[in-house]
Amino acid sequence: MNKKIYPGSGVELTPFIARHYDGLMNTLSFGLYRGFINMAIRDMNIAANSDILDLGCGTGRNAALMANYLGAEGSITGMDISSEMECQFLSKFSACRQVTFVNQCIDTPFNLEKKFDIVLFLKVWNVNMLSTTSNVIGKKFFLKTGLLISGNIST
Repeated sequence: MNKKIYPGSGVELTPFIARHYDGLMNTLSFGLYRGFINMAIRDMNIAANSDILDLGCGTGRNAALMANYLGAEGSITGMDISSEMECQFLSKFSACRQVTFVNQCIDTPFNLEKKFDIVLFLKVWNVNMLSTTSNVIGKKFFLKTGLLISGNIST
């Protein structure tokens, strides 16, 4: 495994866990995670033309649910640092031009050359990401006038 960017944080998963992430989340949450995410995304009131940034997007599971609410004018940009998650994300959206992936740390400077209506930043497990969360929320790059959804989901 490559040298970790955030050693000890729990953010960077082993290749095995990354490959089986969605199934593990279902199992470890006794099936509750799926329902929680469905409800949370439904309650986001995504408009058909929303531009969404999904920070720490992982496998694209949440992006796939959000994409159901988008019309031809909407878009989703997923951002993650895991190459294993990137492969899973891209395979889910290989035929969808509205959904893109950026391999990027979320707490270092970057420019996506667009603003977003919704920024989703959900961290799972109880990881040490306080400084990352503060850095992300402090960014001025991402919101048009929209909604930042941030939360910790501990299983």
